[in-house]
Amino acid sequence: MTGYTPRWQPGACGFKLGAGMVQGKTVRCGYLVVPEDRSRPRGRQIRLAVAIFRTPSQNRLPDPLIFLQGGPGGRIVKDLGSIVNSQDALPLMGRHDLILIDQRGTGLSHPALNCWEVTNLQIRTLKQNLSPQRQVALENRAVQQCRRRLVRQVTLSAYATMADAADIADLRRALGYRAIDLYGVSYGTRIALTIMRSFPTGIRSVILDSVVTPRFNLLADQFQSEARLFNVLFRGCAQARSCNRTYPRLQSTFYSLIRRLNRKPVTITADDASSGKRYQVLVNGYGLSDLVWTTPYDSSLISQLPKMLSQVEHGTYSLLARIYGDIGFSFEDIDLGTYFSMDCGDDGDFTNSRQVAASVQALPALLRPYALTNGFGFLQECKIWNVPPAPATQRQPVTSSIPTLVLAGQYDLITPPANSQTVTKTLPHSYFFEFPGIGHAVRLSDPCPNTMTLAFLDDPTQKPDASCIATMGSPFGH
Repeated sequence: MTGYTPRWQPGACGFKLGAGMVQGKTVRCGYLVVPEDRSRPRGRQIRLAVAIFRTPSQNRLPDPLIFLQGGPGGRIVKDLGSIVNSQDALPLMGRHDLILIDQRGTGLSHPALNCWEVTNLQIRTLKQNLSPQRQVALENRAVQQCRRRLVRQVTLSAYATMADAADIADLRRALGYRAIDLYGVSYGTRIALTIMRSFPTGIRSVILDSVVTPRFNLLADQFQSEARLFNVLFRGCAQARSCNRTYPRLQSTFYSLIRRLNRKPVTITADDASSGKRYQVLVNGYGLSDLVWTTPYDSSLISQLPKMLSQVEHGTYSLLARIYGDIGFSFEDIDLGTYFSMDCGDDGDFTNSRQVAASVQALPALLRPYALTNGFGFLQECKIWNVPPAPATQRQPVTSSIPTLVLAGQYDLITPPANSQTVTKTLPHSYFFEFPGIGHAVRLSDPCPNTMTLAFLDDPTQKPDASCIATMGSPFGH
């Protein structure tokens, strides 16, 4: 990182402050200004939106906690910043200030690589019963249109995991912190691991929540993760006496509904939880399977899945509509240009059609054609996006002595616990915990992992007390 000096530029917060928050006192906002392409330090500069929340604790510690959002392409400053206030900040931060940063190409940062061509297509086709092949063809065309527009404005290859990691190192320097703590969730864990490998100076501790390991392939391995989630879900209900008694045929009901809805889809009215807008949504069998698979992004909804499937079986769709409203519009919260640049750079050139076809075999035969079409569609999107691959060294395990807490959820849909645990093999000062009944983004889902996280931050050299895990149970009861 030579040839330039990262710069902090104070600015207004681009979000409504929560109750009890006062700009300049309890929260500071601004931008980290760095080169878009560090190999050309005097070239285009970009601004990364940052919000720094002061902890309300009377025993404030000097090292802040930096939140690394998932996605890739996920936004965080506006989404989380607007709900932080003096009353709920302490359980989130403990004795540490909290720093939110919209990673390059996302959220309130400039530029943000939004692919409105793709997002508008997804909204426009909500009511259409398109074949998987037709949907993929339309999306590929929209991706091509988005790329054609963005390359006139930015250097796509500069929006990469290594650049994100360098940004955090520069943020520490620009703000003058001797030490920082990192909390990465989902794709944010890949950034955190890259920082541990390439920019370890000043990193006091790291929390890895729902780990995307260096070797994990988001383009291919997701199908095995999906198959695992379905198995865990149906086994969880079968092992819970009340759930099994009420829904004794849950697994067969699910696959019967996929067949039935593929023959005769239903149209529901769903309220987008983020925008408040109301949409008519056609749900076919594949749409139902996607919704069930992605529901554990919100752990609080897992317990509702058996009831939802039973209602759909009997022709009632109110719960389906509510869950869809909470989960089904998540694509609006991602800056897809950043997603394609980072995901295709990290995984695209390291994935081929044989890998995708092999991964799809983990799914039930009913879902394989749909998954295969989508998998090949992802590969085609990366060919369209055409960014150079990440250095092969980034796919190697990270070895580090930095104290690390590793969190995994039993019902994680995309980063299974065994996947998260593998990183501990080369992190000698790490602690791994799996939490029952929890899906993706463990710490934000339950008081137990949050309490353990705060204890770890207070003293990263000590294994946190995990006794609260024994009080957690199945989302489906006993």
